[in-house]
Amino acid sequence: MGKKICPVTLMMTGICIVIGFMIAIQFQTNQDYQYTDTRDMNEIRVSLQRERERSEFLLQEISKHDQLLYEYEMSMNREDRITDIMEQELERLRKIGGFEDIVEEGFVIRITSVEGEKWQDMHSLLIYDEDLRFVVNELNAYGAKAIAINNQRLMSTSAIRNVGDKILVNTVPIQPPYEIKVIGEHSILIPALKLAGIEQYFMVANYEVSFEVEDEIRVPGFRQRVQLHHMEPVKEESE
Repeated sequence: MGKKICPVTLMMTGICIVIGFMIAIQFQTNQDYQYTDTRDMNEIRVSLQRERERSEFLLQEISKHDQLLYEYEMSMNREDRITDIMEQELERLRKIGGFEDIVEEGFVIRITSVEGEKWQDMHSLLIYDEDLRFVVNELNAYGAKAIAINNQRLMSTSAIRNVGDKILVNTVPIQPPYEIKVIGEHSILIPALKLAGIEQYFMVANYEVSFEVEDEIRVPGFRQRVQLHHMEPVKEESE
């Protein structure tokens, strides 16, 4: 008469077999996984161009700050010269921050109703804040330098949102037709917008999108007063 196998031993053996089977499947899955880039050639080219421009911009910024540091060091004994340098730097930072008008090569995006102004007034809410944010996000993603919607300059802190039956940009209500002024490389930005389907996107709401490239376009600076809630000047300690 053979030796009787303990039920606990059988159960443990079964659990070990199941765990081993699961580990083998997991290992095989990891071996088979390969990353596949699903972007098409045009998207890869645009991405590469954007990274090159970003790298060039950072190198220019490093060079400017090195030059600024050098000028500060050379002007340590001339207070008037230091003041000039600080004023020039302040002007440059105001331009980067969006507080000054910029006139450069760019283009205008016009989003207008295909049914005319009368229909447009009756159905102005067919375009919402998220629709305009979609356009702005695409422009920023592909390297736009400056953007204004109906002459409201967008900054890093700007908000586009619905309040009641109006769309507010920088807390200012705007109405259709929408005109978006953009400074940037139109040969990259306009194809990128079309590739993202901006024309079909607004056609659903009976709006059409047109582009107009201009050699010089003025994007206005931010005109409102900036409120600082969490910063204050450092007071010089008295000796």
